[in-house]
Amino acid sequence: MNVVFVAYEDLRGAGVIHAYNFACEIARMGDRVLFLMPGLRESVGVMDRAPGFEIGILRFDHAILVPSLRARIAAFSPDIVHVWTPRNIPARAALEIRLRTGARIVIHYEDDEEFVYNQQFPPDPLFRARYTIKTLGFPRPGEPHPHLWFWKNPLISALANRAAASFTALSPALRDSLAARWSKRIDVLYPGVDLDKFHPGAAPAPVRERFGLSGRKLVVYSGSVALYHDFDILLRAIAIVVRKDPSVCLLQFGRFAWTEERTQALINELGIRDHVVLGGEVPHREIPAHLAAADVLVHPARFNDFNTYRLPSKIPEYLAMGKPAVISQAGIGAEFRDRVEVLKTRTEDPAELAGKITELLGDEALRDALGKGARLAAERLFNLEANALQLRGIYRSVCPGKKPAAPARGGPTR
Repeated sequence: MNVVFVAYEDLRGAGVIHAYNFACEIARMGDRVLFLMPGLRESVGVMDRAPGFEIGILRFDHAILVPSLRARIAAFSPDIVHVWTPRNIPARAALEIRLRTGARIVIHYEDDEEFVYNQQFPPDPLFRARYTIKTLGFPRPGEPHPHLWFWKNPLISALANRAAASFTALSPALRDSLAARWSKRIDVLYPGVDLDKFHPGAAPAPVRERFGLSGRKLVVYSGSVALYHDFDILLRAIAIVVRKDPSVCLLQFGRFAWTEERTQALINELGIRDHVVLGGEVPHREIPAHLAAADVLVHPARFNDFNTYRLPSKIPEYLAMGKPAVISQAGIGAEFRDRVEVLKTRTEDPAELAGKITELLGDEALRDALGKGARLAAERLFNLEANALQLRGIYRSVCPGKKPAAPARGGPTR
């Protein structure tokens, strides 16, 4: 089976890392893979697993792929093109690959793209019509893609969805939402986490020493902060926690998407400057060590349509580390057992989140029990090998004439 993955950004994007992990695993199992992404080839350096496949950088000559990339794809002779979210760049690339090679399209949804689109652009119909028309074309070869091209083009997305033979969805709720729109096969495809890399025995990074946090109780939030990530709930909760226990400190690491100024202002407003460290972006290969330094991991979320369908990338990694985590019931949180695998919050109230954090920090037995339960949940839901085998089965249902490749040496035999 020859599979082309087409991603919406490079490997600095958490969702693209999931695609990369699947590509590595199915290549190890014997399939051929071509991984296409916009952005920087050097971003592969954030990963500690070398690709066993070709990587190509998506470049366009106005509205079509550049000739060198078209020739590379034709020589690869793809059976499947897996679109990693139907935003403008991957969706249009997949449509062209389908037109030129006959490859079947599978589309992966990791978010409710309609919600994301509505968050980014005003509801003015005239503005949206102009945006759609403007982003049908591309700059000349060699020019960077404008920021607007990162999001979906409604027309291109609709064409890709119509052309798709099958869909994969990141969560059961997102699967159900997509099923209400299309009468095509839609499978829940959970991300896979490397359980040998993210594990309870990982040595902690010296973050306490680096940031002067020795002797502090450390609450860790992993990942980017954007408008829809509800980080403000966590900051307000920390302000409540430190009134009772000034030894507590919050460490966040990851990118900020247009929110750093707002975040800094809220930290100052709440008077918690001495209790919050914004650690900056961390290469993915270093994330296990940063998580290992935590006493408690945390994921806040509001109860809205966006979070209903989400599965934040941090969640599988939190659980695999065998660390106690406070997680919102919103969205994927409903899949976990409260007080067995995670400690859940059931409202958006910062006081509730603060209470759960305080409870965990003060109860070593509960921390130990939740850590063990979390690891078992990761093995149950986010086993990379098992989920990659599921994905290979989806591909073969889309291309039923293709026989499974023999596993690579040391690969799965079941």
